[in-house]
Amino acid sequence: MTPRRVRQALCVFVLLALAVAYNALFRQLRPAVVGMAAEAPAAQTPAPTPAPSKVAAQAPVEHALRSKEVPDKRGGRPVRAKPEWANWEATGTSVSPKSDAVAPETQRAIQRELRQRGYGNLTGDPTLRPQTRAAIMAYEYDNGLPLTGQASEALLGRILFGGPSTAAGQGKVSSPEAAELVRFVQRSLSALGYQPGPANGQLEAETSRAIREFEMDKGLVPKGRISAELIGLLTAPAAPKLSRR
Repeated sequence: MTPRRVRQALCVFVLLALAVAYNALFRQLRPAVVGMAAEAPAAQTPAPTPAPSKVAAQAPVEHALRSKEVPDKRGGRPVRAKPEWANWEATGTSVSPKSDAVAPETQRAIQRELRQRGYGNLTGDPTLRPQTRAAIMAYEYDNGLPLTGQASEALLGRILFGGPSTAAGQGKVSSPEAAELVRFVQRSLSALGYQPGPANGQLEAETSRAIREFEMDKGLVPKGRISAELIGLLTAPAAPKLSRR
């Protein structure tokens, strides 16, 4: 073998040895690198910060508004309820009339019986309007009963079957509804110049005298009591007091 061939063979052998060594090293290192990459913890991506909701954003504003509320300057004084007479219409009806705790049939029966006995032209309305209460008070006054202006089964029985009169209770106001009605009459007569006394909700001598004067000026029989006719006249368009000579 010539020296040239010997060198070529040696080069081929060296190349083959390098190839075998490189192949062996690459196969041993690759699994290790892959395993390390698999075992390495994945970098945690930070979760996006949720946008604040409208409710949460409005909460501080609402709290600030509540903290700036104007304090009550009345010093804790009780608020007086608006009287029933202040809501009356010109026809003598109440905008928000009260109803007693009785059946509508009982109220209509009371209105029918009072109408038949001449206590006013009452309609069969299940709501107790001021004129119906005044008619009840007129019946109570005429029969010596305390003035309540309230409908009840006992009142209906008394109208239908009668009963003993008690003069001691005649004209005595004994319910908030009756007192409110008397106050309305007192204020109305005072505005017309009849001097019914203080608006205290009691049917006293001054108030009865002023009612009689008003009834005479209107051509009615002077009785000096609360009645449906009286309420109807007081709630009609205002007229000046008639002068008597």
